[in-house]
Amino acid sequence: MNLDTKLSAHFTLREATFSATATKEGIPNLPSPATLEVMKDTAIKMEAVRAILQCNPILVTSWFRSLDLNKRIGGVKTSQHTKGEAVDFICPSWGSPKLVCLALMDSKDILMYDQLILEPSWIHISFVSANPRMTELTYRNNIYHKGLL
Repeated sequence: MNLDTKLSAHFTLREATFSATATKEGIPNLPSPATLEVMKDTAIKMEAVRAILQCNPILVTSWFRSLDLNKRIGGVKTSQHTKGEAVDFICPSWGSPKLVCLALMDSKDILMYDQLILEPSWIHISFVSANPRMTELTYRNNIYHKGLL
């Protein structure tokens, strides 16, 4: 699998599969062909996120996680990262994670995200192919709260 493969105009397979933990501990972190197709769909939706943020660079902190990697880092068993549907990111040239979330919420009818989560220092966004929940959450004090706090 060529890690330089472009998933979309601004996102590569390399950045979508990078994990310092996987590298350090030798955990394979490559998607199946079916998951790769989901990741391409997610990348197209992330292009829309980038456009809403006035084409400022998006820095991906976590995208795809193999089941082994997800387990190693303590991710939930149902993590959308294992399906290639979720992206954790920051966009420092746009503003704080909260400002990014506010901008994305203003365009939720365009993005049709499943979940938008304001994490302590990043944004989590996920997309599904059918029936998106279009839910916003804030993770604070080890609890997910409804809405943006």
